Amino acid sequence: MIHIKNKLAGYCLLLAFLSTTIVSCTKNGVSEEPLYPASPKGLIDFEDVPPTPAIAAEGSIVTIKVNGLGNKMGQFRFYINQTPADVVSATDTEVRIRIPITASTGTCAVEINGQFYFGPIIDIRGKLNIDATFNTTTNIATGEILGIDPRPLGGYLIYGGFRNYQNQASSVAAITGLAFIDNNGALQTTGSGSSLRPAFNIGVTGINGIINTAVFTSDNKVIAGGTFSAVNARGNISNITRFNATGSLDTLSYDIAGDGSLPKTVGPAFNGGFTGAVTKLFNTSAGVVAVGNFSDYNSILYERSTADAPYVDKIRISQIARVNIDGGIDSSFNINRSTRPVEGYTTANGFIYDGVEMPNNKLLLVGNFTVFENQQALRIVRIDLATGRRDPSFVVGGANGAITKITYNSTTRKLLITGQFTSYNNEAANGIVMLDENGNIDRSFRFRPVEGGIPNFAGQLKDGKVMVSGTFNKYDGIVRAGFMMLNPDGSLAVGYNNIGFFNGRVNDFVEYPSDTDPSITYVMLVGTFTRFDSKTVGNIVKIRVQN
Repeated sequence: MIHIKNKLAGYCLLLAFLSTTIVSCTKNGVSEEPLYPASPKGLIDFEDVPPTPAIAAEGSIVTIKVNGLGNKMGQFRFYINQTPADVVSATDTEVRIRIPITASTGTCAVEINGQFYFGPIIDIRGKLNIDATFNTTTNIATGEILGIDPRPLGGYLIYGGFRNYQNQASSVAAITGLAFIDNNGALQTTGSGSSLRPAFNIGVTGINGIINTAVFTSDNKVIAGGTFSAVNARGNISNITRFNATGSLDTLSYDIAGDGSLPKTVGPAFNGGFTGAVTKLFNTSAGVVAVGNFSDYNSILYERSTADAPYVDKIRISQIARVNIDGGIDSSFNINRSTRPVEGYTTANGFIYDGVEMPNNKLLLVGNFTVFENQQALRIVRIDLATGRRDPSFVVGGANGAITKITYNSTTRKLLITGQFTSYNNEAANGIVMLDENGNIDRSFRFRPVEGGIPNFAGQLKDGKVMVSGTFNKYDGIVRAGFMMLNPDGSLAVGYNNIGFFNGRVNDFVEYPSDTDPSITYVMLVGTFTRFDSKTVGNIVKIRVQN
């Protein structure tokens, strides 16, 4: 007890010393000077009220409440999201400006005497906006969406690396990498109350990896590929499998070797898989073509397997293979049957990043490879879907850097490639080039210079306009914060570029018309992005395009 009292006494002495020191410092004037000098009073003071009108259009007059601009006409500049705007009039309490055709939603600012004063956000509405039926608050994927495809029974299938959608995952129904949504982006469900389930109901634990690609079979089942090895903890899956139309893993009972009468085991009905990632699947009339960065195809010979030891049959085939809907490999496609054991032909010396199916039974693949089937192929190659081999009639100079994305529009019959290249076919380029179906440059489209970053996606709508996303902040000298709509010639489409900040990357989109207004087109964008038109979104957004 005496020890404690002594400690308390010591603390009291210490506090008294500190108090004396502090008071002394104050008396000596040390703390009388402010830590930082006071800021000079601003010449301009924006009031904390929204502009009038709150939502403006190109060419309209907007009034902003701001003090200090009276008698200063001609002495200051007014900006909307870094774009100069004409000043119509200015008084001591407000300024009236005209919205320029190149302006986009963003913060306004006054520049005077070399000093910037920032005001409220001016919301500019043009012909491209987030559709009012899309709920940005709830329609959120917790993770990247890599693709979206129409569902034969209505709505859309989305796939990727997400681990929830619309916060509808539960302890009895996982939402992992695959989901059905409707035309407004809402999760399609079945049941109600405690029995509510996703319409694509994978099960309790779901998929243990990422879905890169998916196709529908004729009976509405889904074959999905990516990087995963189990569904609801059931293994014997190697980066590709088949799901029932309701979302459950499609399984079969197989006879196996072992003691007892007719021993059996349950396994995936799609009996096959790849050693390595599956990037794209194409459902052709001859079977499902798988493209990726794999080295072998594996299947289980159940009649030689036991319950604890599957007997795996392996065929060496890299990057391109064709299988039937049950997983059996097509030995007539990209397989050299003259070798023993049989194996696939030599393919690319690098990664395949993307591919599109062409109408003439061909496949265009892009990546960072420079050789394909032991011949030069500078990041782009065409495959004959009849054989799985390189098409020798496709002769192009290619790109001097990786091509990361390729899209095809069957209406315009044009291709768009995006990547880290500065030339294509020995002609200068800056990351995006439009091609015809033979891989030649379409010179009617010219992608202008970007600043502050690079493009990462380009896709063409049916009317010829081109959507581009990226990390850039300017296009052709005009502010465009990560997303823009271009005319078929590559110029900015007037009236379609008023949206605000976008961050991230678009991976895929679907386009569909309005049921009631032929002048309106809807586009559902998916990818990895959290802001669109300066609004918070969750890797998916539906936009309304006024034609």
